[in-house]
Amino acid sequence: MALVTPTHVAAPASGAGAGASPQSMAAARPGLHSALAKVLLLSAAGLVALILCVAVGAQPISWGEMVRAIKASLAGEDAGATGVILYQIRLPRVLLSALVGGTLAVIGVVLQALLRNPLADPFVLGISSGAALGAGLAILLGAGTTLWVFSSLPLFAFAGGLFAFGLLYRMARSEDRLPVTVLLLAGVILNAVFSACLMFLTSIMEPSRSFGMLTWLMGTLTAPTYQALGMLALYFIVGCVALARLAGPFNLLS
Repeated sequence: MALVTPTHVAAPASGAGAGASPQSMAAARPGLHSALAKVLLLSAAGLVALILCVAVGAQPISWGEMVRAIKASLAGEDAGATGVILYQIRLPRVLLSALVGGTLAVIGVVLQALLRNPLADPFVLGISSGAALGAGLAILLGAGTTLWVFSSLPLFAFAGGLFAFGLLYRMARSEDRLPVTVLLLAGVILNAVFSACLMFLTSIMEPSRSFGMLTWLMGTLTAPTYQALGMLALYFIVGCVALARLAGPFNLLS
């Protein structure tokens, strides 16, 4: 089967890559150092934001109280009400929001590099709408059971997203080519179609299931368990490692 690539990708110049001169490699080092400095700076800013989010809330927690609660937990002692607020309510929510934000950021960067368009994201391409439609069908058919400690809805949503991506690929492919403009336009069309189908499903559902589906689609940061956070972190790390191995091809495409 022929390899299909975006048609806007320019072919690399002959002799590039292995024959790079020491001067060009030296010229690339400042850019690498600058990128590394930006990553470290943004990581530090994110860490500060996480700490502030844990400390600030309806019940303010001072730095002293936070340190005492951490010391008590490490010593195996009861951290009191501060420990409950810190470890059972705020910290799980903050970690979940960080994982969700990091996942969306990674997917956005990958799609923008792959399609060479800053507007590309799962919502514009209709992938998110396909995932939502898969979850809606699962709720309509009563398939929202629990597997182990997790709901099966994410599995149906993942299947819906894969179906949307495959359909998008078939719609945009033309003569062994994948025009980026056609791909984006097809994604907008699929997004509208899937959204309309989702609204139709909502209208024919029972009120209780309809409310449950809307709640699931809106999402929530209600204190998840640390076991669920661990699984989400595992998915995130595995995905990042797999995508990092493709960093070279993505850089060529972008």
